[in-house]
Amino acid sequence: QALDRDPRYLPAHLGLAVLYRSRQTQEEFAKAEEQLRKARAADPENRRVLRLLADTLIDLGRPKDAAVAFQALVDLDPGDLDVQNRLGLLLLEVGDARSACDSFRRARDGHPGHDGVTFNLCLALAALDTAAEAQDALAILKRLLEKLPADDPITGEAVRLRDAILRREAGRK
Repeated sequence: QALDRDPRYLPAHLGLAVLYRSRQTQEEFAKAEEQLRKARAADPENRRVLRLLADTLIDLGRPKDAAVAFQALVDLDPGDLDVQNRLGLLLLEVGDARSACDSFRRARDGHPGHDGVTFNLCLALAALDTAAEAQDALAILKRLLEKLPADDPITGEAVRLRDAILRREAGRK
């Protein structure tokens, strides 16, 4: 009824989107997307709407569209570490390693001690598959491994990435 009186009533669109998302089917995710797009039209800079839209697009298997929504979130708040990191991961997933590197660098610049972002930057550098970026990734991984305790979950991943880069680079020679 609220939407009958005011089709731009944001809380109604958000409530319906959350309800549809809770049902966890592709058809319901599509309905949620429709509500979230209407909510975004009513309030284009609403971070909650954008975040739900991005997550819904991921659930719909549309990482490129989700990356666009995450970029809009980054534009609203460039210092949001989680959003910047998620954007980088999505860009990496869709094959845009160069842009992913930029996103992870911005996140790392704002939060220099965040080991997860630093590791993700190394993943993106390795995905670029050039000798120069491989050397950059290895140098960053070396510093990261010197800092991390042996039982940190990132340590094992960093060692595996370092070893994979070293094997790949040895094959280039």
